[in-house]
Amino acid sequence: MQIELSPDQTFNAKPSSVEVHVQENIGSNRTRLLSSGALCCLSPLLLIVGLGMVIGAELNAALAETPEEAMNRIGQADDRGRREAERLAAGNQEVKE
Repeated sequence: MQIELSPDQTFNAKPSSVEVHVQENIGSNRTRLLSSGALCCLSPLLLIVGLGMVIGAELNAALAETPEEAMNRIGQADDRGRREAERLAAGNQEVKE
């Protein structure tokens, strides 16, 4: 390691001694601790939100109408319409007789 020293041009100061401190740059653990603490405090909230989403998806799937159910309802409506038409036709024939 080389260090060059030159006199200060503003104050005409000349260095008489130099002290060098070398520190390892490992970063601050404080931010890491704060973020883990925030995550720890938020985990119950995230758990509740996640469970709510799962329950909502299950309810949506349970209440969804399948294509077979839709076809069955259409078929039932057709059957009801035919029965009603048969009753009306039978009623009209009784009136004519």
